[in-house]
Amino acid sequence: MVRASQVRSNGAVGAVIAVLLVAVAYVAAARFGFTFAFATKQVTAVWPPTGIALAALLLWGYRVWPGIWLGAFVSNATSSEPIWTAALIAIGNTLAPLFGAYLLRHLGFDTALNRVRDVILLVFLGSALAMTVSATNGVTALAIAQIVPWSAFLSVWWIWWVGDAMGVLLVAPLLLTWLANIGRDERPEGGGPELALLGVTLVAASWTSFLSSYPVRFSVYPVILWSAVRFRQRETTAAIAVVGAAAIWATTHGLGPWASGSLDLRLVQLDSWMAAFAITGLVLGAVSAEKRAARHALQTVLEQKQRSVDTLQRALLPARLPNRAGLQCDALYIPAEREALIGGDWYDAFELPDGRIVFSIGDVTGHGLDAAVTAERLRRGIFTAAFQAEDVAEILFRAEIALQSELDAPATAMVAVISGDLSTLSYANAGHPPAILGGPTAPVRLLHLGGVPMGVRTPIRAKTHTVALERGAVMLFYTDGLTEFARNIQRSESAAMQAVSMLIDDPSIKHPAVFVQRSVMGSHRPTDDTVLLVARLT
Repeated sequence: MVRASQVRSNGAVGAVIAVLLVAVAYVAAARFGFTFAFATKQVTAVWPPTGIALAALLLWGYRVWPGIWLGAFVSNATSSEPIWTAALIAIGNTLAPLFGAYLLRHLGFDTALNRVRDVILLVFLGSALAMTVSATNGVTALAIAQIVPWSAFLSVWWIWWVGDAMGVLLVAPLLLTWLANIGRDERPEGGGPELALLGVTLVAASWTSFLSSYPVRFSVYPVILWSAVRFRQRETTAAIAVVGAAAIWATTHGLGPWASGSLDLRLVQLDSWMAAFAITGLVLGAVSAEKRAARHALQTVLEQKQRSVDTLQRALLPARLPNRAGLQCDALYIPAEREALIGGDWYDAFELPDGRIVFSIGDVTGHGLDAAVTAERLRRGIFTAAFQAEDVAEILFRAEIALQSELDAPATAMVAVISGDLSTLSYANAGHPPAILGGPTAPVRLLHLGGVPMGVRTPIRAKTHTVALERGAVMLFYTDGLTEFARNIQRSESAAMQAVSMLIDDPSIKHPAVFVQRSVMGSHRPTDDTVLLVARLT
């Protein structure tokens, strides 16, 4: 019970403080706004309190409405009008932002203004529509009090509405974007130096537009577009506020594009221009924010998809390679950089009951789940056929016959078998890139390339070839992603052969598959899936 009462007490104190803060801010902003009153002392085309009131309701909730009424009452009561008139005007000045806040909240308004729909809602509902309440109520009260004649109702109403609407449009976004975004991890495109350059350019453009002898009011547009595209909404609303402050000061002092006519007329003209300027910046800023959010969401999806692809790809590859005295195996699978898709490349290595070691490697044309499934079936087909046939070409033949009806795309494959005493290598090729073999005394060379790919409705015509092995020999099996990434197969094969030669000369090199890949590709990633399988006789 004590804790509950303390929570209620703290909440009440916080509410009172919020109400008082809103009231004080409202009165201070009203004092500023009344300095721009011309024809009617109580009516001005610059009225920031409405923006403060609407932002307070959106950020702190409806509980702060007494602060709005109190601030409006005090402001109007000190403006040479009857107390009852001030109270009546305060009611309208409270109902207008309440009405705007209700509409915006009901339609799912986000105070960060990072969506175009939120900017549109603020402009048409929070600013244009809601402020008709305060303008109608206020001018009616002044007319009843005979402060303004009924004949001037429409002209005074227009100035009142313009002031309130612009107060929302200029002040509310500034408060919302800076206060609502506290703690949000949103990084702009531009950095600190660019922001400093933007600030200097903004000041220079504002001076040129409104304070120089040759005012060019559209010179600030490129700056606001720069801010909206490269930075967040908070920087954009700050830039709009700077331009607005410079334009208002210049207009009230008879400078800039709006230097002729009565003050009310000049401010109304300025407000019309500022409305278009602010809406342009806010909408473009929201478009940029939506683009950044979409890019971030897409990146997140691609990362999740890539993790799923990597997990699935690892599941389709052997969990471990043969491990026996005198033989070291190492493999590397690199997915293509250009798309987060599972590929059709595979490799396998396993030991038969009689001690022979079987290696298989291949590449199914295309990407995606279908290619991966076909690759896994071929890998399993070769695995099964290796237990049924001793001839290597027969292994390839049986694997293709078993999957002939399921091969929807061409696939290259190579099977190699090392004898149990590690003295010979027998291999057969079905259109796959040639393996590389070398030894301490035998030159590094490409093995015989022969046969046609599987799945082309033509016999593969694979033949078995046998070569002798010596201690210290290194064999490299790979898919075409290794040699075709730079579109220069001959140079890539030469680099791979040189890497094999270095592996022969230096048996202490760890991770030989990675060593070969970096020797050929450097820091580049392949444009196609790449598999490397290295067997080294130690």
